[in-house]
Amino acid sequence: MRFFDRWKKRRAAQNDDMVIKVYHAVCEKCDDGAFMEKLNAVERVLYITQKLETEVNGGGFSQFFYNTAGRFWDRLVPAFMEIGAVRTANICASALSALGVHPLPTVSEECAALLDRLENEEVEAALDECDKAFYEYEDDLTARNAAYIRKHKRFFDRL
Repeated sequence: MRFFDRWKKRRAAQNDDMVIKVYHAVCEKCDDGAFMEKLNAVERVLYITQKLETEVNGGGFSQFFYNTAGRFWDRLVPAFMEIGAVRTANICASALSALGVHPLPTVSEECAALLDRLENEEVEAALDECDKAFYEYEDDLTARNAAYIRKHKRFFDRL
């Protein structure tokens, strides 16, 4: 393996470790989203971008919207735009559009009930397409979040 290949691989691992550690500290600070008011605006962006990635990787956009994180639907596009992940922001906008309801409720139980009523093949197919587009990882979310953390380091100092 060439020097720069090893360096890039090492840098990617360092980014991953840093993002995971800071994300876990942010989750702890807000009790995994239960007390978002405890987070500053910068911490919220990291929480939302990482939470979406975790949920979509675990079960797609459907899982994100059904779980308690779905109540943050209105912050998805701005959060991904803030870290410079324009493609991912567009995928999130498509997923929201696929639901055909705006605005979505911000109470988890109401959001899940609405999604149960909306469940049909057309919505599922549209969300599946969003899942596929997300899994292509055209935006390197780890690198973007790592750069975001570094740029806004002072906002994470109290974690």
